[in-house]
Amino acid sequence: MAFPCSIQIRKRGGYTESFEYTKIKTRLRMAFGPRETTDYEDVMIETLVTMIESKLEGETDSRDLDRLAVSTAISLENFEPGYGIIATNIELDWLYRHTEAKFSAAMEKASKLLCPDFLDLVSRYKDIIDRMVDVTRDELLGHASIRILRDRYLLHDGYVIYERPQYMFLRVALVIHGTDMDAVSRSYEMQSRLQYIHSSATLINSGRPVPQLSTSFMLSAHPDPDDLFLTMTSVARIIRQNGGVGLSIGNIPSTGVIINGVERTGIVPVLRLLNSALDIFHLGDSNNAVHITVYLEPWHADIVHLIQTLRFGGLEENLKKTRTAIWTNDIFMRRVENNEEWTLFCPSKAAHLLDLYGPEFENEYQRLESNGIGKETINARTLWRQIMECIQEIGSPCILFKEAINVRSNDKHLGTSHQAGNSADVAQRATPDEHAVCASAFIVLPSYVRGPLNFDFSLMEHVIRHLVFTLNRLLIKSYPPTREAEVSIYRNRAISIGVQGMADTLSLMGISYDSDQARLFNMQLAETIYYVAMDKSANLTPLFGIYPHFKGSPISQGMLQFDHYNVETDTRRHDWASLRRKPNPAQKICLWGHQCCDEQDPR
Repeated sequence: MAFPCSIQIRKRGGYTESFEYTKIKTRLRMAFGPRETTDYEDVMIETLVTMIESKLEGETDSRDLDRLAVSTAISLENFEPGYGIIATNIELDWLYRHTEAKFSAAMEKASKLLCPDFLDLVSRYKDIIDRMVDVTRDELLGHASIRILRDRYLLHDGYVIYERPQYMFLRVALVIHGTDMDAVSRSYEMQSRLQYIHSSATLINSGRPVPQLSTSFMLSAHPDPDDLFLTMTSVARIIRQNGGVGLSIGNIPSTGVIINGVERTGIVPVLRLLNSALDIFHLGDSNNAVHITVYLEPWHADIVHLIQTLRFGGLEENLKKTRTAIWTNDIFMRRVENNEEWTLFCPSKAAHLLDLYGPEFENEYQRLESNGIGKETINARTLWRQIMECIQEIGSPCILFKEAINVRSNDKHLGTSHQAGNSADVAQRATPDEHAVCASAFIVLPSYVRGPLNFDFSLMEHVIRHLVFTLNRLLIKSYPPTREAEVSIYRNRAISIGVQGMADTLSLMGISYDSDQARLFNMQLAETIYYVAMDKSANLTPLFGIYPHFKGSPISQGMLQFDHYNVETDTRRHDWASLRRKPNPAQKICLWGHQCCDEQDPR
């Protein structure tokens, strides 16, 4: 079988040559490694080549041919998983042909993208660190992961790529642990085996001239128009350095309110300004997927206008990097349940509502209602229905519960949290003088499955202890994008440890996703991560000291997170009594969840 001679392949050197069937067949056969392919694999290759042939015409760039082979293999993966292996190996082969064979050589070639101190570190220890790299572990990544890494995370300058996935893991380990080669080796080994993964900012910015290594930032917008651009400046600095922003806009006066002789235009124009500015913040980088989540409470007088604008006003067209969230409260939900009226206020007339929650919020809300301070009254169930319909239509806003978060917050001795992070994962208190910052990483759960009903908790505990130390080092090494963020890092040293791939893990262990056994495993998992992280944090106190905002916090009074829920702990696995007697922790710790699958539930 031969391709029509009219099909020409344009090579990287600019010349063209006729497309040869045997070359593409040999290339695809190499995806299965050096061994001889089986008869069934030969049939797969024949099928793939036939489909590629049907899509070729005229002159084709060799790079487009690779993309065509990958996309065709991916389209067949649901019928035969082996096609996914072919796609993965084509992606890796492309990377290996365009990058250096040694880590140190790759970093030298990418020197214009990296800071001098990092390059000097690589130069001094290149013989040691070059031997650490195990490129075969790239095969643990799927084709989708490799493509995402190639497009966004790996060092590149335009279309020129310098890095392989294993080089990225080693680059991160070097930046965090510096000259401690034992720690560098441990960090690289754990990352390369996909036992844990750092956040996007850490993966992208490590070794760069401005090494901003934290992903999650939380702040409140300035309500005054003259100061609003200060908020925009802070957001710009964070976004430009691959951070994500959780922004509370609940203090911005509502539409039509006159303050100091100026009629205010409300929150929707602010969102339009923010959306328009995002393209400038990103410098046109379409692959930069970080975004902003803006948080608004349901008593704000512009809530209806926001929902209607999201649904009908075209604002959603610009929301690829921006999301909205409702920071709701218990009294609103009760009025929805009872089909009662709901009063909306301008924050300029009801400023205390922002900083209150629980009974204090309800008392103040009802006092303002009885005094006629409200700007508008609407049926609570009608507003809730509009929010639900908006979620069904565009997937936004997401909903978080103010009381549930603040009652259990380890920041509540300092004040009220008005927002969570950009992914609604971590909630911290933020003030105009202190932008909340959190260093994040997550455990890749499928890497610890050893068979049906067999999960390696011992290995996970070992990795978590290393990760707590690593995240503390990360905060020290990170370059904060704003002065307010620097203050928060010093005062809180907040870290978060998440999990990835729960649905995949349950499937590998042979546990039904919605079973009691899955629920028990989930509880044991969260309990183990929390205990080990807290224990390691306490052990690190002599090295890092106690974070300044610790005094007065619930945990300083012996109140651990699960104490807020009045649930029993598995004392057979962990010694909680001993933990409570240990020294104070070196940093705040929180847990959050993420999935290997695109959505929360298994596919």
